[in-house]
Amino acid sequence: MLIYNRFDTYEILEILEYYFTNNILLYYLPSYTSYKLQPYNIIVFTLLKVAYYDNVKRIERRGVNTISK
Repeated sequence: MLIYNRFDTYEILEILEYYFTNNILLYYLPSYTSYKLQPYNIIVFTLLKVAYYDNVKRIERRGVNTISK
């Protein structure tokens, strides 16, 4: 899924075909609405960050000191 706000390069036919071929959903946000969604980013990424750190702590307790990709 790709969410965008009025950036014209997303409308090039070749790029749109790439999205369609690779099952990428394209959602357009009307002008001046993306700022209203910013608080949701904080909520989602805060929860993700907490879950990540909890898992790191759990893994460290098992004796693992390096976490790679």
